[in-house]
Amino acid sequence: MSALPSLGAQQPAVRADYREFVIRNFATESGVTLPEARVRYGTYGTLNAARDNAVLLPSHYMANYHGYEWLIGPGKALDTTRLFLVATELFGNGRSTSPSNTPEPYHGPRFPVTTIRDNVLAVRRLLEEDLGITHLRAVIGFSMGAQQAFQWGVSYPAFVDRIVATAGTAKTWPHGVVRLAGQIAAIEADATFNNGDYTAPPIKGLEAFAVVWTAWLFSQEWWRRELWKARAKPGTTFEQVLENYRKNFIPGADANDLILQMRTWEKHDVSISRSPTRVTKRSSCRACRLCRFRRCGDIRREQRQIRRMRGFSTPTSRRSWRAPWFRTVACVAPLDERLGGRRAVDFDTHRLGRARRARRSTSDSATDSLTPSQMMRHAMKR
Repeated sequence: MSALPSLGAQQPAVRADYREFVIRNFATESGVTLPEARVRYGTYGTLNAARDNAVLLPSHYMANYHGYEWLIGPGKALDTTRLFLVATELFGNGRSTSPSNTPEPYHGPRFPVTTIRDNVLAVRRLLEEDLGITHLRAVIGFSMGAQQAFQWGVSYPAFVDRIVATAGTAKTWPHGVVRLAGQIAAIEADATFNNGDYTAPPIKGLEAFAVVWTAWLFSQEWWRRELWKARAKPGTTFEQVLENYRKNFIPGADANDLILQMRTWEKHDVSISRSPTRVTKRSSCRACRLCRFRRCGDIRREQRQIRRMRGFSTPTSRRSWRAPWFRTVACVAPLDERLGGRRAVDFDTHRLGRARRARRSTSDSATDSLTPSQMMRHAMKR
């Protein structure tokens, strides 16, 4: 995630073709029509003649299209000798259309709140109109990318064969909304923020936001076991690590952009759909124990709403820094018909208690010790 600024430096050199897709008069769910909406994206590999080897990689919070490159390359989980990968960037990341780069009357705090469905609709148009792709082998996403993957399964089930959602949920639950509200409040409490019409970055608010986020990003166990040492230089102290998060959490990020994507995150709920549809494709979903803002319980509750969804845990003792959320809890879910046996519009938190519990597969234990790349390959098997 881009909230881990040093991850980018560790990623291998993978060449992507950078592109930009422009939509004129883009109508958002908020009712505001943007005169122009831009989606930045990168592609990896080659689209085959049948145009049936495409995989979509939607970005996570404040990330750019490079966020999945540690999984991309010949022989890796996302093998560019076989797959054509399309990595897109969410509205509000400062590169795609965002509060910071949109002229008045929608500049800064006047930019409309965009939803996950707005982003998915824009990317579907990108695929069809810019790349000539009408079907995807998979949508694979982490965090807010996982939210987009779930929404693809609901909004456009015939478009995609399967979804792979990592450390994300089909709905932002109340505890998640509280967390996001606290992080937004940290930025807004800085007088320099000036209700979003600032003339200089609200540095104190941004640093407070970074520390609040850091407390949520990793669990008590992660800090107690000093897992940050796996990537730190010898002699690095805890105080230096915390200060680095405070000062360099998401370098260069604009405050209004940060808030917009948190508002997008808050509003995520696949049960609210313009066109209720069934999820008919295979899916894999994974949550984590080493971060705090997506608890296993949320995944398990959703698990009861998705037919034959099977959950399994993987060890939490691995000391690797890279993407610890990939290796903690996983759920493999064939979404054969629909969410909870109902149309997506009926996906409702009040029904969770009565929903049928999924049976755990006896084969789940075989995947307990898989690496992130192995789990990705497992999810992509037909």
